[in-house]
Amino acid sequence: MVLYFIFGISLALLILAATKRIAKTWKVLLVLAAAAISVVGWATWPDQRFLSTDAWHDTTPLREAVLFALMLAGMAARTLSVAIEQRRVAASTSADGSPPPVRLEAWDFLYPFLVSFITFGAVIEFVGAEPLKIPQLILAFQNGFFWQTVVNRSP
Repeated sequence: MVLYFIFGISLALLILAATKRIAKTWKVLLVLAAAAISVVGWATWPDQRFLSTDAWHDTTPLREAVLFALMLAGMAARTLSVAIEQRRVAASTSADGSPPPVRLEAWDFLYPFLVSFITFGAVIEFVGAEPLKIPQLILAFQNGFFWQTVVNRSP
């Protein structure tokens, strides 16, 4: 769980560095900090396996990284679908009926990624230690797509 926290902080720093309102010097520092945190976290993680007979996607932490990446893809897909729905509503209420462009900001993607660690707990709880199969991959994507539901249920 600590490794996910380390990589989550690194990902959050990279997303923050991608925003436009931060000076270039700070962007470089954020990217370097994310890289340093990731390298130190990976190097000090005690459960590294070399020359294992397991499939690459069934070894820890790669198995969890695949699930996490699919969950993040689901979150990005949900953000895009919300923007398309808002565009559809704006087109139906406009005077001439012409659809406006789809409006997306970095902050629209940042918000679900900030709560992704809470949402990922539900995915890991369901998958457990079983080898990855298609239903588990679909669940990870679906859990990311409906991230608001998972977060609202959290205590």
